[in-house]
Amino acid sequence: MFFLSLSVHEVVRCVVCGKECAESLCSKCAVEKLNLALVDNIEVIECSSCGRYKKGGRWVSSNLNDVLKHEILKNIKIDENFNLHSMEIFSREIVLYGSYGGEEITYRVPFNFKIKKMSCERCSRQSGGYYEAIVQIRTKDRRLDDEEVLKTVEILNAVLEAEGDNDFAFVSKIEEKKEGIDVFIGGRDVGRKISYKIASEFGGKVFESKKLHTRIDGQNAYRFTYLVRIPSYKKGDVVLVKDRLAVVTNVKLGKGTDLITGKTLDIKDAKVVVKKEELMKGIIVNFDEHAAEVMCESGLVVVEKPFRCKVGDEAKIFEFNGKYWAFVL
Repeated sequence: MFFLSLSVHEVVRCVVCGKECAESLCSKCAVEKLNLALVDNIEVIECSSCGRYKKGGRWVSSNLNDVLKHEILKNIKIDENFNLHSMEIFSREIVLYGSYGGEEITYRVPFNFKIKKMSCERCSRQSGGYYEAIVQIRTKDRRLDDEEVLKTVEILNAVLEAEGDNDFAFVSKIEEKKEGIDVFIGGRDVGRKISYKIASEFGGKVFESKKLHTRIDGQNAYRFTYLVRIPSYKKGDVVLVKDRLAVVTNVKLGKGTDLITGKTLDIKDAKVVVKKEELMKGIIVNFDEHAAEVMCESGLVVVEKPFRCKVGDEAKIFEFNGKYWAFVL
């Protein structure tokens, strides 16, 4: 004898509307009756000086929406049966997209937040005149020109921007002196980066030193000085390299061109003979294997034949050690 066994599937209906569903409440009624998500009141901390926000214990450059999302994700309480897929944040409401009971739903959660203003560590240090490093920009036998000052400021701003949320990436003050510029930097490492970038740009050298400032928690605290020594020559100046005369062609690399041979010379330790603005203008009117005649404001002068010259070329003229010299641009 055979017995036929039949299994009866029990139909579950929503206790509110009677619709067939997988749980005691259908998705529609669950959204209406249950608190599927809840967010406590949120406090956002913003720096009153620089506008950065405190996020995860750190001060960061961000926007309010990102900070709110971070705080909401940290504080939101969601029903274990609600599978959250994504969210959108509006002024005072969160829209949650997910599934409940196997159906896709959209759930809206009101929330409140307030913004608390305070000063971040970086701004507090900066306003208090704090610094760990001094970057000194100097040159020899002349003052920094406007172009060098502007380039220095450009490098300074670029490094500070690249350091982003480094709490020591700030300038406490800048002092312009007869001998150069002193920049007081919040952090030692930031000061070092700035000094070496300036030195690289101008073909200079950096000399580092430190001085004991105080003791903090039993440890010595130093202040560091980075002296950036910029070459006295500029592009277009005439310099003396040992016994050779050269025109400066690349300050950054410390290179010049020999006036007679045209060879490239290392001019890093060269002495300035004539500045660019002191050179006279002239025209090559004649030349032979050894010498050239140049017409300039002093009249017709004879010079040692410059490299790569021809009649009609414009030349720069100067006097050095009792004789005239020239080079073709």
